[in-house]
Amino acid sequence: MREPKELDEFGTIKGYVNIPLGQLESRLNEIPKDKVIVTLCQRGVRAGKAGELLMKNGYTVAGACGILDWKSKQKPVIYPNKK
Repeated sequence: MREPKELDEFGTIKGYVNIPLGQLESRLNEIPKDKVIVTLCQRGVRAGKAGELLMKNGYTVAGACGILDWKSKQKPVIYPNKK
């Protein structure tokens, strides 16, 4: 649910599919309905909105979180564009 530049700055989690919140509704077909979804943004606000939209469209959402909180708990983070 993050803008592409945020991946470079803050990282993301393994297995991510990055779809900015403003594009989510038009790109729902890219998200598997047979998987449990966790939404992620910088602080959790957009992730919460994305989770609500996904649930309204029949997805199973485990929760929403912010990458800053995730990192503060020493959870693993990847930086997909770093070589």
